[in-house]
Amino acid sequence: MSRIQQDAIFRLSDDKETRALALNLLNTAALATGPGTGYDLREGLSGLPAICAYIASEHGDVAERVAQGASCLKPKVWRSTLKTVQAALEAVAAQKQEEEEAPLDYEDLIARRRLKESAFVAVCMHDVERALLKTGRLLEEFHPPNDVLKVSVFVWVCVSLLKIRSVTPESMLKNYEISKRDFNDIVEVLEESCAETAKKIRRRVLEFRAKVVAAKSSAVSATQPSEASDSRARTVSPSRSALVTDTGGEPSVLPDEVPIASSSKSVVIPDSARDASVPPHKTPTHKRKVAFAELDDADAELLDTPSKRPRVASPTKASRNLPASPAKPTPRPAASAVPAAPVVPAAPAAPAPPAPPVQPIPNPDAISPSKPSRPSGSLPPPLPALTMPKPSIFPSTKSASAQSPLDLLAQRGSSRSPWNSPRPQTRSQTHPTPKPAPVAGRRRPAAAAARRGWRRRRGPRRRLRG
Repeated sequence: MSRIQQDAIFRLSDDKETRALALNLLNTAALATGPGTGYDLREGLSGLPAICAYIASEHGDVAERVAQGASCLKPKVWRSTLKTVQAALEAVAAQKQEEEEAPLDYEDLIARRRLKESAFVAVCMHDVERALLKTGRLLEEFHPPNDVLKVSVFVWVCVSLLKIRSVTPESMLKNYEISKRDFNDIVEVLEESCAETAKKIRRRVLEFRAKVVAAKSSAVSATQPSEASDSRARTVSPSRSALVTDTGGEPSVLPDEVPIASSSKSVVIPDSARDASVPPHKTPTHKRKVAFAELDDADAELLDTPSKRPRVASPTKASRNLPASPAKPTPRPAASAVPAAPVVPAAPAAPAPPAPPVQPIPNPDAISPSKPSRPSGSLPPPLPALTMPKPSIFPSTKSASAQSPLDLLAQRGSSRSPWNSPRPQTRSQTHPTPKPAPVAGRRRPAAAAARRGWRRRRGPRRRLRG
């Protein structure tokens, strides 16, 4: 229901009862006249609020003409829509009446309360009802079909025998409008005459619960993995005594086998295996740092130009030739492991003539003291330091060959001043301005004429007092 439909009903009627009944009819009619229900309104759907207000007006406070005008439907469409809505409301009311008149059943009560194991619970209730009818103590007014009997047996079985906490006598009696006196009379007969049936049902309940527990335990055990498949194989590292031979007392390492050591102990590898395991040297992608030898006092005065930088071998190549650390001795195989081959003495050979001594070739470009090509004699005297002369702003009187570069620049800049510029001068600078030709007539200087005109405009000249 939308806000627009509620406003349409409120505008048609001012009575509260009519408004409440019209809103209730509107909700029911909206569900009963939908597509596929057999009561589709089609064109008259917009007039449903006005039709519900007209049907709800029992005292005639909403006239048909007013409702038809408010629905904005044609008279023919209005009449057909009104008939359809009335038929749908009558069908809903008849269905509710049938449900109210139909007797209650245990299956319906179990479904409404949403109880589990509905088949087992229904069987127990039917057994109790048969035992109660066999006693002959039940009043005739409570004989089936009767709602009081059904509700009383349902409550007694759920509370006393099955121990279901969601079912309470107060809520069931209130929902189905059953008096507490009738309920107590039926329960009294059940407790006095149906004791044997109650014991059988309790025993049956225990057996059923045991079956359910066993089924759950078997399902859990089937899902759990077996102990054999769950156990994991544990690998044990060989002990030190297993690696020690009987003769030498040192660990015996075959050429094609490698011992497994724990993470807390370091493994000693022979030199041959170490050389084979070391991968070839690869140039790193990043730039390496170059190590320079320290210069002597004489070399420190030289300028650090690119052509005079010392050439030193790469530190990675030098680290290869370093001897092995004495802290890690390499194991040697036992004497009894490999038999020594017999040594055959070689025949004596004639002595070779001594080779002449090789003289070192001096290398004047080498400045590093670590190179063997440097001559062992005295070093040449150092070069004189290059000193720059101080700049002078005054022109120098020395010749151009003896002056410094700064003096020459200062002298050149002073010679290019605007007064010494070799550019040609204008005509006004080279030739004087010609004077105008004299004019015939009385000569009056221009200054005197301008002074007289100023006096005429200003008035007679005032004399100053002495």
